[in-house]
Amino acid sequence: ASALASIEKRRRDFVRSLGPCPSGCHDLDKHVLLGGLERGSVVGISAEDEDGVGLGLQVLVCSLLDKVVHKVQIITPKPPSTIVVLLKNSITAELRARGITALDGAAVQERDCLNRIMLSRVFDMDGLCEVLADLDDAATSEVRRCALNKPEVGDAQPVEKTEAKTQLAATPNIILITHFSSLLTSFFTQRDNSAAHATLRLLASRLRRLSRTLSSSPLILLINSTDSGATASTPAAHFPESHSYDIPPPEQPSKRKPSIDPTLRSIFNPASPSSGHASGYKLNKPTFGLVFTQLLDIHLLCTRAPRPGKASLPRALTLIEVLLDDIGLWEGERGLRRRREQRWTVVAPYNGRI
Repeated sequence: ASALASIEKRRRDFVRSLGPCPSGCHDLDKHVLLGGLERGSVVGISAEDEDGVGLGLQVLVCSLLDKVVHKVQIITPKPPSTIVVLLKNSITAELRARGITALDGAAVQERDCLNRIMLSRVFDMDGLCEVLADLDDAATSEVRRCALNKPEVGDAQPVEKTEAKTQLAATPNIILITHFSSLLTSFFTQRDNSAAHATLRLLASRLRRLSRTLSSSPLILLINSTDSGATASTPAAHFPESHSYDIPPPEQPSKRKPSIDPTLRSIFNPASPSSGHASGYKLNKPTFGLVFTQLLDIHLLCTRAPRPGKASLPRALTLIEVLLDDIGLWEGERGLRRRREQRWTVVAPYNGRI
């Protein structure tokens, strides 16, 4: 146990030395995430519509522009042209926010970002597993190459530096998997339930292994959708009055919905439908619930919030909160770690970015 703890400490220290990946939103990075998104972890973002994809791309673009990462990979079931348009819009918005408006300078930086992005399209969960298996194979090849090409003592230092640069360039520093819920939907319709859950347990192990064992210590981002069709309070069912029956009416089946698991429940949602919130309050919870959560180290939930008034700006607000933090914030020392669960902030879209 002591040896394993020492290995994990060295790994976390190394990841900390790489620095976090910024989201580009000061409150989210500093107050909610306490620095940013850590490399070497699996992070889920559950959001409505394309909000999650937008936030994921913003993390990717900010990290590339800040030179925090050198190479990223996007895995998506959507057509490449769709993702490329969103990606270019995200780069343009971020450059504009940084005051880079000259056409030549913006074009150079945009081209540099795009050259460091790999895009892989998959059509189902099997395709995703194949792409991840290729990354696994790349990691194994790196280990073999290092073992076979072990340098002589006199040449150790320059060769080690060259190998380190080669390894960092070989595997991505961020892996962004978009529209993960659509992959899960088709997966569960095509597979037996027990087989599907067994496959997802293996996927969870593979994602964690990749985030922790690849030489690039990648941040793996999974973009999920949300289910906001329920309301916090439902109108009482209407039954005929008792005097219309000669005998007592039959018992009505209980319509009480099961409580939401604490790791899935927003702090802005009531624990039960009767928990003192105004009628019509929109519930928002991650699609696939615990099935999705089992894959993650950190889980962010994005919920669109109503405006204080029709005339108020900005027109849209989004609440971002941490539903789950299984790893805690590593600050270089063993012992109790600060956790980010239930930390939240309000963000707003402005000029194409958060």
